[in-house]
Amino acid sequence: MKRRIREKSGASIFFALILMIVLLTIGTSVLAAATATMNSAASLIGDKQLYYAARSVADTVTRGILEDTDMAEAWENYIIANWSEMENAAGTNPPSFQCALSATGLPNGGRLTISPLTVFPPRVHEGALTGSTMRVEFIVSYGAGQYAMAAKYQYRPGDADASPTGWIFLGYEQNV
Repeated sequence: MKRRIREKSGASIFFALILMIVLLTIGTSVLAAATATMNSAASLIGDKQLYYAARSVADTVTRGILEDTDMAEAWENYIIANWSEMENAAGTNPPSFQCALSATGLPNGGRLTISPLTVFPPRVHEGALTGSTMRVEFIVSYGAGQYAMAAKYQYRPGDADASPTGWIFLGYEQNV
């Protein structure tokens, strides 16, 4: 009988060793999955910050064009003054123009850069804007990331049936 007891005790050590290997494998897998999820969440935070910064720029430009009549008139007058003479018989689009903006003093010493902000103005015909579209494209940089966005507007010229003159917002495009 003593031989059988000794044989069983060896089996229980073997069983404990197998169980420990299985549990270590499961624990390692759970730890690896948790680490990957944490890294993914950290990456998403940066992406969301860039998206909200880009959307804020787009909303500010849109509000300025649609709600601020002085700014809307300034856009119209600037485009007409600078591109009327460039119009040709084919009615090609006027060239785009660019600018850059930046903001400092953001959390964690961050710097937000909007560069380039490119405006593709609508066509000018006989000293007036036509009903073609204007596109504003920009790239927002914050930290190590970048996010590209565009906003489209259409100019509605006044006509005989007394519809008001002004800009119409057509929508945003992301990651252009």
